[in-house]
Amino acid sequence: MIVTESPSQLTQVDNLITRVDVRRKQVLIDAVVMDREKGSINVGQNVHFLVSTETSNNGSLVQKIERQNVGLGLIVIPHIVNDSVVLTINQTSSSVSESNIASDIITNNREINTVVQVLDGQSIILGGLVSDESRQSESGVPLLKDIPWIGGLFRTTSDKSVSSQMFVLIKVTVI
Repeated sequence: MIVTESPSQLTQVDNLITRVDVRRKQVLIDAVVMDREKGSINVGQNVHFLVSTETSNNGSLVQKIERQNVGLGLIVIPHIVNDSVVLTINQTSSSVSESNIASDIITNNREINTVVQVLDGQSIILGGLVSDESRQSESGVPLLKDIPWIGGLFRTTSDKSVSSQMFVLIKVTVI
């Protein structure tokens, strides 16, 4: 975490982030939050998860599904104390990954919880939610792709590497 009043230091940090990953996505959001009130930002999708499966009395299959938000989340609770602001920050990042082992989809969750004290006009950068995933997939002609020795002619496999890094810049301004 970096606390600074100098714009040149923020430019240096921004240049460092750019060198690390030039394909980054930026989300710029201005939010006004009152003293001791919760402010939140969520960017992502609402995904359904299979909770349970039951068979009813007439023999039909009943599935219970629960929906959850998956993506980026930020919750900030500011508290003004004299000439500074105490921020309680919760930063989350979640994603969905497929698995052959699980009966349903799997979520990957990463979270930062912190409390910081900054002066009016100062900025902080939160980082550390970094992930590297390797994904393999296979497709092909059903049944033919499973034949020994010649099955390779009827299937394709692909490897995909996915990396993500999340940094949050918060500039505190007391109005």
